[in-house]
Amino acid sequence: MNRFRTFCLFLSSTLFINTVTTSCTKWLEVKSDDRVLESELYSTPQGFATALNGLYLGLAENDLYGQKLTATTFDILAQYYVTTDANNTHTYRGLGNYDKEALNRELSGIWKSAYTLIANDNRFLEYLDSEYANVLAPEARVGMMAQALGLRALLHFELFTIWDDIPYETTSAPVVQEILPQDSVAKLILRDLGRAERLCMEHPTTEGISSLRISLLSLRALTARVALYVGDKEMALRYARMVVEEAPPHFHLATRAEVTGEGRTGSVGRNAEDRVFSSEILFGVYHSRRTEDIYHAFFSPRADSRKLLHLTAAGLRSLYPYEQDLRLYRWQYLSNAQGERDPYLVLYGEVSDNGSGSAYLIPVIRLSEMYLIIAECEQSVRELNLLRTARKIPQLQVHETFSMDKLTEEYAREFAGEGQLFRYYKRRGIKEIPILHTPGHKPAVVPEYLYHPSLPSHEVYPRH
Repeated sequence: MNRFRTFCLFLSSTLFINTVTTSCTKWLEVKSDDRVLESELYSTPQGFATALNGLYLGLAENDLYGQKLTATTFDILAQYYVTTDANNTHTYRGLGNYDKEALNRELSGIWKSAYTLIANDNRFLEYLDSEYANVLAPEARVGMMAQALGLRALLHFELFTIWDDIPYETTSAPVVQEILPQDSVAKLILRDLGRAERLCMEHPTTEGISSLRISLLSLRALTARVALYVGDKEMALRYARMVVEEAPPHFHLATRAEVTGEGRTGSVGRNAEDRVFSSEILFGVYHSRRTEDIYHAFFSPRADSRKLLHLTAAGLRSLYPYEQDLRLYRWQYLSNAQGERDPYLVLYGEVSDNGSGSAYLIPVIRLSEMYLIIAECEQSVRELNLLRTARKIPQLQVHETFSMDKLTEEYAREFAGEGQLFRYYKRRGIKEIPILHTPGHKPAVVPEYLYHPSLPSHEVYPRH
C-alpha cells in the first residue's frame, strides 16, 4: 500500500516545525492562529532571520548532524568501533554486523528528519519569493536565499548518498513527489548549489565569513564533494582548487599551537584544545548540547557500556602509527569504571574555547577534504603530502606512485567522528571494509543492501 507524506505547519516562538503525518486532512486542520503567527514571523527582517536560524538549529537534531550523520551511525558502519563481540548486548551490535533490519531502523529517522527540515527550508524560500520579503534589504534577501538553497542541496545530498533514488522536494505543499533516479537527483543538487553560488557572486557579502553559515566557500566545497561522488572529477578538481586558493585568510589547516590551545591561551592545556580543528571547518553545525548528546552518550568512560563506542589500543596504534600526528589530540587514554585505561574519542568532549564557539561545533565539511579531493583527481602525492605535513606526519616519497590505499588511510585518520569514511567506501564501491577497531580481524563483507538500502517502510512512493 502506498503511503503519502504530508507536512503540517505549526509555529513556536522561534521556529516553525513541520510534523509528519499520513493524512491529508491534518493539513486542512491547521488552526487560523497558527497562520497568523506565521504571517507575523515574516513581517519583519528579524522574523526572517529567526526562521533562518531555526533551519540551522534543526541540523543539530540527533537524527541529523547531532549524532547519526556524523559521530555514530556511519562511523559504526565504517567499523571504527567495537560493537560486535560475540554474545554481547551492545545497542549497535546489529548495525555493526550489517543486519538489514537494524540498518533500516537506524536510517528511518534520518529520512523523516531530513525531509521535515527540507519542507521548512522550502517554506522559507517561498516566503523569500513572496511580497513578505519586501521588508528585507535586497542584499539580505539574496543572502538568505543562497543559504536556503545551499541547505536544501546539502540535505538532499545526504539522503542521496544513503538511498540513491529519492524525491527532490522543492515545495512545502503536501503533495507526493516522484522518486527520481540518481542522475536526476545529482543534477538537481548541483543546480541548487549553482544557483546559490551565482547569488553569492552577484551580491557578495560585506559580513565576515562564519563556519556556522553557508558561504560561497562552503558552497564550492560542497560542489566539489558532490561532483566527485557522481564521478565528475574535472568539476570536483576545479571547485576543490578554488576552495584551497580562496580559503585564506578565513580558513587554513590547523596548526599545532591552535590544536593544543597554546594559540588561544598562551599555554598548552587539554581543556583548551581545539580538537575539531575549527580553523579549517568551512561549514559546521552549532550544537549547544554537543558534549552531553555525543561525548557523554557514546564516547565517555561515563557512557552506558551498551552504547559506548570505542576502539582498542591496537586499533588506535594501527590507525595513527605516528605519535606526532595532530589528529591524536582527538583521542585520549582514560580510565573506565573498572580502572582500565583505554583510548576514547574526545573530539566532542568538553573544552573551554574562550568564546570562539569551537566547543559547540560539529564539522560538516572541512578544508582538508579539498586536499584529498585534489589528490584523488590528480592521482598525485603532492596534495597528500601537503595534508600530511600539516598533520605533522612524514611525507610520502615524491617518486612514489599515487596509491588509493594511501588515500584511504588518510580518509580513515581524518574523519573519525565525522561520518565521511563510510560514504567514501560506498562511492568507491569497496566490497570489504577493514575492521579499524581491532587489527587482524577479517574485513566485513558488504551486503548489497548496505550500499543500497530500501526506502523506509513508512515512505513508499508510487513510481511513475
